[in-house]
Amino acid sequence: MLVTNGVVSRELQLSEQPVLGNWVIIVDIKGQTFQRDFEVAEYVLPTFEVQVLLPPFATYNKPDVVATVTAHYTYGQPVKGDLTLTVQPKYERIY
Repeated sequence: MLVTNGVVSRELQLSEQPVLGNWVIIVDIKGQTFQRDFEVAEYVLPTFEVQVLLPPFATYNKPDVVATVTAHYTYGQPVKGDLTLTVQPKYERIY
């Protein structure tokens, strides 16, 4: 890659089991040395809890069900996202 002016942005593919810790990339461009520090750390997916509050009952005469859905990460911040909620009866009574 040849760059004469400007900024270069690249990605570095890590191995499946990289050595964790602090690392340094040093670049020499025409006698000028540039250094950037970075940390390779284990990535842990954040966990979250979803609560779905449904009414105690629904009827076939009024098929719309109003539900309240909340989700929070384990550290308390709300989760933002989309939800598709499908509600179906457990039993069907025929009169």
